[in-house]
Amino acid sequence: MKSPGRTTSTTRCGSWTIPIRASYVGILILITLLIVFARLLDGIYLARQITVPVQLLAEGTEEVARGNLDVRWTTGPATRFGTTRRLVQPDDGGP
Repeated sequence: MKSPGRTTSTTRCGSWTIPIRASYVGILILITLLIVFARLLDGIYLARQITVPVQLLAEGTEEVARGNLDVRWTTGPATRFGTTRRLVQPDDGGP
């Protein structure tokens, strides 16, 4: 038995509850998919930022192991290995 004065949301809103709930779920799913896609792209970008300089370092190490001591790295100073490059391969105008 219902208590007097209390109404449920289905009787107040009528047929609007199901479409509103469906649109909320749809928006939630869309935002979730966008976040997952953005994180996936970030992961790919970060993986390239790490693996490309490490691969160049490995190739340079193989060249030095073969006896070629004139190896030059082509990474720019904006990479994580830019500091390492400057330490190992100083500029020609230095002391």
